[in-house]
Formats: sequence, C-alpha cells, structure tokens
Amino acid sequence: RQDNALASDPKRKGWSKAYLRADNAYPVWASPTPAWIRYSSDVKRDRGGGAEPGIPQVVLNHVRVSRKPWRLKPFIDSDGCPVTSNFLVLRPKKNLPLSVLWGILLSPIANAYAFSVTSKKHVLRRHLLDFPLPDVSPDNVKLIEHAAIAFRDAASALDDGRTRANNGEATVLKRLLELDAAVLKAYDLPPGLEQQMLAIFDDVERPGVGCKFTGYPKVSGAANMPFHLRMLMPRVHELTDLRLDGTIKRKQQIELDAINAKFDEFERTSPSALAFEARMNEMSRQRSKAMSKLDEIEATALREREKAGK
Repeated sequence: RQDNALASDPKRKGWSKAYLRADNAYPVWASPTPAWIRYSSDVKRDRGGGAEPGIPQVVLNHVRVSRKPWRLKPFIDSDGCPVTSNFLVLRPKKNLPLSVLWGILLSPIANAYAFSVTSKKHVLRRHLLDFPLPDVSPDNVKLIEHAAIAFRDAASALDDGRTRANNGEATVLKRLLELDAAVLKAYDLPPGLEQQMLAIFDDVERPGVGCKFTGYPKVSGAANMPFHLRMLMPRVHELTDLRLDGTIKRKQQIELDAINAKFDEFERTSPSALAFEARMNEMSRQRSKAMSKLDEIEATALREREKAGK
C-alpha cells in the first residue's frame, strides 16, 4: 500500500491491530481476520465517544448473522483493539470475567432476545442496554466461567487438529451444551418457559460453534425439569445402571451422589416441586420394573443353562 494509507491487511511495523470487517466465517472462540491501522495522533481526530482502545472487551457483530434465531457471534478481544461500526463493544462491570460475559452473549437467551426485539438487519446498542443479565452470584459466575473455558479449549483443540474430528466434535458439542446449561441455570427461568424459548432453535443451524448444532436434545416426560438438569439425565441412567450392577467405582459413585444432590436441591426449592417429584418417582418405578424384568430373564437363562449342562 501507499505510505499515506490508513489501513493495511498485512501487518505493518508500528501500526495497531484492529477489527474492520465482520467476516461471518469466523468462529466464536477466535475472531475475525484483523487488519492493521495507522493509529497515531497525526491521522486521528480527538475521540468523540465510544470505547477507549486498550481495554479487554467482548466484541459483537453489529449486523445479524442471519434472519433466523441464531443472530449473535461474540468473540473475546483481550487486547482491546479498535473496531469499526461493523461491531459493538461490551465491557463487563464489577470485575465480571470476559469469558462469562461472552458465554452469556453466546447463549440461547441472548440470541432469542436479539431475535425478538428486532426484525431489521442490525443488532442495536439500545437493545443491548435493555438486555437483562442473569444472577451473577459467585457460584453462577464460577460455573459459567468454567464451562466457557472448557468449550473454548475443546473447540480450539479440534480446530487446530489436536483432537480427532469425530470424537473432538462430540466433545465440542457436549461442552457447548454445558455452557448453555450454566447460563440458563443462572437465569432460572420456569422450566416450561425455558423449553418454549429453546424450541425456537429447533432445526436451525448454529453458526461458528465448531460442531453441528441444529437444536437442543429432548428428554421425554421432563416438562417440569430445567435444561441444566435434563442435561444430566443420560449420565444419571448410566451411573445408576453401574450401581445396580454392582460395578460402579468410587469416583463414579461420588459423581452420582453429586448429581442426585442437584436434583434434591431443585426438588426442595422449585415451585413445581410436586410435579418434579412425581416425575422422578415414576422414573424410579419404571427403572425398578425394568431391572426386575431383567433379573427374571437372567434367572430363566441361568436355569436353562443348568438344564443343558446336566
């Protein structure tokens, strides 16, 4: 480029990294392709507002990703780079970790909100100012931060080729669901309302998340159970089977006890506790009935083997 140029795609010595264009192909755990600008006093005017560069921030696409419900693709900018009007900049207050703010903006709650407040092309600053944050108690912050870091690590490892494609993508999906569950837990929506909200994402491709995601898993008969608990049901069944078989290990038993404690806490505090308790009791009856039937089949098979051996 000429010496009087203000922006350059290749890196130039003494110039500042900046984000000028919102490339829709960028993944949420990374960033769009940066450019380099001559950010010096002889070419810039005094700031008339906006975010001062050099402060870590979460950057959000100003133009929606699509007309469908998944509209937001936030990314973390630890350097606090200058950005153009193609982006919106958000900086947390009260020492909220960037990864937590990023996880909230990536969540189905934020995307459903963006989908509901405007049918136009842009996500507007005034809409974000009205966006309600969840309960950011220390426990919720810790849970969201841990899940956000785990998802970013898994997605980066798959992207860099450090994990195999099949297993890696399954891990990325699992970590993404755990992140969404952590954010939803902090919002603590009534289970029925939460499920109605998640249903708007059915059969909608989620862009930039490093895995195939076209909807949230369904759990039969779990209408009174929040998503963060529904996510645990397959693991509960797996660990319970191991315990009934007498093959559960100490670490697995500790995990099962911890999960059951979460169900107990929800049962004690939920307005829909009676319905939840009835559902859990029904599941226990069904499992006991299935195990009794299995024991009966195994006993019959044993008798037949004993007869054949005589």
